[in-house]
Amino acid sequence: MKKALKITGKILLGLLILIVLFLLITTIWHHVESPKDRKRYAGAYGEYYTTENGDKMNYTLYDSSSDKVAVLLPGFAYGSVHYTFDSLAKELNDEYKVVIVEPLGYGLSDQTDIERTVENYCRELHGLMNYLGYDKYTLIGHSMSGIYMTYYSNEYTSELEAVIGIDEYVPHMRDIKDCAPETQQTVWNISRCYIFLGLDRLMPT
Repeated sequence: MKKALKITGKILLGLLILIVLFLLITTIWHHVESPKDRKRYAGAYGEYYTTENGDKMNYTLYDSSSDKVAVLLPGFAYGSVHYTFDSLAKELNDEYKVVIVEPLGYGLSDQTDIERTVENYCRELHGLMNYLGYDKYTLIGHSMSGIYMTYYSNEYTSELEAVIGIDEYVPHMRDIKDCAPETQQTVWNISRCYIFLGLDRLMPT
């Protein structure tokens, strides 16, 4: 029995060492490649708006002769909002000027130390709309953007022509314990850890 336990312990220790080495390799790989990715894709698409805090937010404008404006907003943890919404933007472009927004922390936009609250998100988005000179527009958002659009529509009511949700969240749609702010923060921390360790680079593209 002692011999079996000893062998089992060695196997578990070996597996633990392999896991640690694997995570160490993926982490180093990620942090070596990230600066290269930034340079490689810096001008891949879109333009930049600088927020009042000095962070750069990427957006892509699909111009047209239409006076109507549609603004596309992403759900939680999109890799590239631009490539996700490109086909939809082209479909809408006959009837709308279309703006695909990559909020701070998404795609080619800067990471930021500014807290990701609804108020800050909407203030940054409104700053972009002012920068582009739009005083009337339609918000179209997926998933988590529903929360932001709800706040935005109350804060900047006179500027919105419509709010369109694509399978969007709304406040209190799941008013239960597992949707508490602490849980959301935990999910966000796990997501950041997953990226920090470079595990997202192992996912098929």
